[in-house]
Amino acid sequence: MAEASVIRRIDNATSLRADDLRDPEYAAADPVAVSPLDEGAPLRARLAFLRVGEMWAGVVEAGMAAAVVLTASETVRILLPLDGQATARLTNGSAHALDRAGGLVTGPGEGVTVTTLGPFTLVTLTFPVPTVQTQMATVIGEAVGPVRFAARLDLVAAPGREWCAGAARVRAMAHDAGAGRSLPPPALDLRLASLLVRTQPSQVSPRLLHPMPGVVERAIDVIEANPAHRWSIGELAAAVPCGVRTLQAAFQRALGTTPTEYVRRVRLERVREELERALPGGATVTDIAMGWGFAHMGRFSAAYFAAFDEYPRQTLRSSWHDR
Repeated sequence: MAEASVIRRIDNATSLRADDLRDPEYAAADPVAVSPLDEGAPLRARLAFLRVGEMWAGVVEAGMAAAVVLTASETVRILLPLDGQATARLTNGSAHALDRAGGLVTGPGEGVTVTTLGPFTLVTLTFPVPTVQTQMATVIGEAVGPVRFAARLDLVAAPGREWCAGAARVRAMAHDAGAGRSLPPPALDLRLASLLVRTQPSQVSPRLLHPMPGVVERAIDVIEANPAHRWSIGELAAAVPCGVRTLQAAFQRALGTTPTEYVRRVRLERVREELERALPGGATVTDIAMGWGFAHMGRFSAAYFAAFDEYPRQTLRSSWHDR
């Protein structure tokens, strides 16, 4: 299982530069610099860097208008905005919006400058090129050369929810480390590398063996229309409609999971969203969980921890603290 470790966390320096740390472990990581847009203003920002198996992850939290510069490296980067809006400009001059609807994928040799006019949280995921090529070869069944991905990363479609969940998990790991809590060893690196090659358009996409079938898209629409319902595999298959085995095989090929696991993940995400919005003295964990179709609190709590690396009560208390 992939090991996870925090390399360094930096808070509220005049300017923040990961490469200033001169740590040899940073040779494989992204050089990152953060500076205020107003040169006379003190910087309010935090940086955290983690190594998760074969993936480097960075969390940049800017509390003001700032510029985040990621210099070119021989890696594949994914930029995932969690809060706020920004504009990312690549070294080739193209500009891309970063917000809840879309992230960015950059390839080897591409630098990027992210400019935000207000508070902004950005998670960066960085993969060595060989890791990406190995994952792509696994999917299509043969060796591949360099893979060129489409720049825009759709965070609204079904795979986007997985990207957002992965980014949120990275940020939670960084916060846990900053609070002195030990990090679990999540198998995020290969899971997210696989998500990249399976779902992000590239010049290799026509050779992918398992594009998302229409039955999966229709099943996802059914689930999203009523996520609180405890959908059985039989109900979903009847609603699509298709055979149970056909639906199971299609989900496994397209998303690497089962329909039942997908339904549970959607419901868990809805619970987490509601816990994060909860006010002190309002609904309890049990109220919210039961409202989303979870009847057994012990199994719910275990599943929630497995998905988000914290128990639901911790999420609820954090939301109270933030308010």
